[in-house]
Amino acid sequence: LLAQYGVVALLIGALLQGEMAVATGGVLAHQGMMSLPAVVLIGAAMSFASAQVFFLMGRYLSHVRFVRQAMARPGFARSEAMIAHHPQSLAFALHFMFGMRMIGPTALGMTGISVIRYTWLSALASLLWSLIFTLVGYALGHSLHAVFGQLRVIEHIAVAAGIGLLLARLALRHLPHHAIVRRVSPPVSVPDH
Repeated sequence: LLAQYGVVALLIGALLQGEMAVATGGVLAHQGMMSLPAVVLIGAAMSFASAQVFFLMGRYLSHVRFVRQAMARPGFARSEAMIAHHPQSLAFALHFMFGMRMIGPTALGMTGISVIRYTWLSALASLLWSLIFTLVGYALGHSLHAVFGQLRVIEHIAVAAGIGLLLARLALRHLPHHAIVRRVSPPVSVPDH
């Protein structure tokens, strides 16, 4: 079943979930259920496609309600200020920043960076990002095999997903407090008596 629908699952997962889907593709490649180069290319294509869509929305559709709502998020103002100072380096780096998949490219679309320059930087970053996470998944599949022996593919994926969730939780716990965007209610003013 995974061999038959693995490519479709990877396409959708890489577009929506990103890192976890591509790493899972790496585990499947280790199991021989998918081709390692195919996983890298699919992950890169989906990362590139989503970044391009959000960049172009920021560039040409900033007046549309959906984009205006994204711009109203608390993280948008911070990312916009950061991007204004370093648009080219961040066009590359945003692929590797947790939580910036939508906001970053949208904010970049509103800067003066050319579409062609952004496209090249995004393509290169997408390929490198996909290669890294695919190889992490492949190495995880190798490690799982070494530790647990011959497991069925679904068991490899379940263990890999559990480890991935644990690592994500640990990363979020140890990020600086200001790096995590949270919705906070505005302070309530209490009249002095």
